[in-house]
Amino acid sequence: MWALAAVLVVAIGLTVGIVVVEKERRAQHDSLHEQIKAAREEGGAPAVVLNLTEYLQEERIGRCVETAEAALADAYAEIDDLDMAVVEELERAEPVDLDAVEAALLAYLEKHPEGNHRRDAERRLRALPLEHDRQAFGLASAAARDAGDDLKAVEAAWRQYLDAYPDGIHSEAARAAIADLPDRADRRLFASTVAEGRRLADQGRLTDAILHLERGMSMLRTAARRNELAAIHESLEKDLERSDAARCLVEPAADEAGIARQVAHCDLYLTCYPDGPSASEVARRLEELRSLRGRTASRELLRQLRSLGSQPARDFAVARRLVADSHVGDPEAVKLELVRLLWIKEQAVLAGLEDCQEVLLEDERVLTGVVTNESGSAVSLLERTESGAKPTLLVRKNVRSIAPLLASTEWARIRDAWGPRIVERRPVGGLVAALRGLERLLPEKGFADERGACMSLIAVVDPDAPDAQSVARRLGLHGLFNGKESEDGSGSAQASSVQDPLADVTASFRTEAVREAESRLDRLPDSHELTIFGTPLNVMVEWFVLDPKVQRGPARGASVGLWKFVFPYKAARRAVVQLPDSVRERVDSQLRSLGQSVGLVVEFEVRVNASTERGIGAAFVRRDGRIVVQSVIPGTPAESAGIRPDDQIVRIGERWVTAKDSPESVAAASAVATQGIELSLIRDGRRYRANVVPTEYRVRRYEVRDRIVQRSSVWSGPGGRDWSPWRFAAAAR
Repeated sequence: MWALAAVLVVAIGLTVGIVVVEKERRAQHDSLHEQIKAAREEGGAPAVVLNLTEYLQEERIGRCVETAEAALADAYAEIDDLDMAVVEELERAEPVDLDAVEAALLAYLEKHPEGNHRRDAERRLRALPLEHDRQAFGLASAAARDAGDDLKAVEAAWRQYLDAYPDGIHSEAARAAIADLPDRADRRLFASTVAEGRRLADQGRLTDAILHLERGMSMLRTAARRNELAAIHESLEKDLERSDAARCLVEPAADEAGIARQVAHCDLYLTCYPDGPSASEVARRLEELRSLRGRTASRELLRQLRSLGSQPARDFAVARRLVADSHVGDPEAVKLELVRLLWIKEQAVLAGLEDCQEVLLEDERVLTGVVTNESGSAVSLLERTESGAKPTLLVRKNVRSIAPLLASTEWARIRDAWGPRIVERRPVGGLVAALRGLERLLPEKGFADERGACMSLIAVVDPDAPDAQSVARRLGLHGLFNGKESEDGSGSAQASSVQDPLADVTASFRTEAVREAESRLDRLPDSHELTIFGTPLNVMVEWFVLDPKVQRGPARGASVGLWKFVFPYKAARRAVVQLPDSVRERVDSQLRSLGQSVGLVVEFEVRVNASTERGIGAAFVRRDGRIVVQSVIPGTPAESAGIRPDDQIVRIGERWVTAKDSPESVAAASAVATQGIELSLIRDGRRYRANVVPTEYRVRRYEVRDRIVQRSSVWSGPGGRDWSPWRFAAAAR
């Protein structure tokens, strides 16, 4: 029994001990769970790992260890999932940062070498280069798309991809896109060129449209598109050619201005279309127009000339300029009008012969002049001398005879025979011979004005006569009827000598100087007060510009010369008041003296720079944003090709002239070719082509400056001015 009790006591003790131990283990297990829960709440799975790692380092009972190890394994699995979730989150971003994904995968594999997602991470890591390639290609595609028509930016986008992935999976596609760019550029250029060309054509700007198409053709790379654009260009060319031909072939205008415009149209057509389908027909029409223009111009010129004559001295100068500026279709009729005007002008000079007489003295001397009084004891003679008329009193017994001057009777015959014919505009054949006969009869002393009048009339009728050429030049008649270039007008051997290069440009100064002199006539007083026999006399006068004397001034070396155009002015008494002969002679004599003291000197100083140049012989200048021809040097390829001043140059060979070009760069570009070069130019709104071969040539470039010197006591206004600035005058070979 006692044994049974003992067993029972032991059993109870064991039961109590087991209950106590189990209760202690449960408490420890619950404490572990609380610790794990607190750690998770505090820092999640990493905190659990840290806490349990420290927990397991202590000696623990097996069941808690198992629980801790199981919880630790779960925490490690959770961290594994979280680290992989970071990768997955990065992969879901837009756009994906593949570098960040790669870094996250590497970090995962380093942190979880045996992780649950190791194989997936390794697989993803191996696929990243391909993803990088795809992403770079996608970025390049987007950049190329955003670049639109900026083909340089498109190419740069694809080049950037190929630089990073020369052997990438999309490298062939990128290279194909780059290879397609020229064709894409051609497509775009073709479309824009056609659209702009049609827009210009619709506005009637066919020349601009043609040039735009030509620029497009020079830039296209595809032969097929060039041919297509060339077909449009050819169609526009035909339209423009037909339009220009129609403008030339209309019925001639009725007025001179209309005919001149049509002549210009025909000239321009033949320049632009030398082989055009209507070239021969236009050439025939041009000949008809020129003939018609000559007749019309002659009629208009004659009408203008026939309206002149009220102021002979001035009217002759006007007539001379009209003839110089007109197309002389009927030279003989024009000469006749000039003879008429000069006849009126010179009659006043030659009329003085009618009163002239020859006085033969006992000592065989012959005096010429006007006998103003004759008595039984004396003869009063107003003697003709080189310095003018002087009163001479002759003793009657020393005078053998008094007879009319032979030249005066000859002048009367000429006046009676030819005067009516000239005034009535009838042929004056034989006038030259009659005037030469009169000139031979004039005494050498005292009759310079009359001899000059004879030569002036001869020079109008026969300006090419050797002894009349200098007078014709002085009158501005030389070359008016034979198409030759007018010379400088001085008549001096020095001025017209080919050995004096500065004289080549003097002719243009003469016209300028004449205009300057005539512009000052209005400043001269219309009356002059004289003293005759001690009595003041106010005489109404009219002023005329006489032909200048051209003087070569002192030269400074071979490259600078000075020309003086010395214009005398002539005061002519207006026939308002009738004066006695003796008073009239005194008045006219004083007026002649007055005219000698009044005048104008227009000085031109010219300098020349000679050099050897290479090029086509044209100088260029910028004007209104365009490069145009400023001058063409005679005898150079530019002149031979028909290039003219004011032509706009738009193309030199294959090079287009743009707004950025300077005249110097255009000149240089036209000079570098070693063979022929084709130029495209615009004249009067039409494009034409000229083929030139640059050569070397000697050129003289002239510059000029001028000043005006007045010499008078009766001028109103300032007396003169300083030298003007140097300016371009001309260029010649």
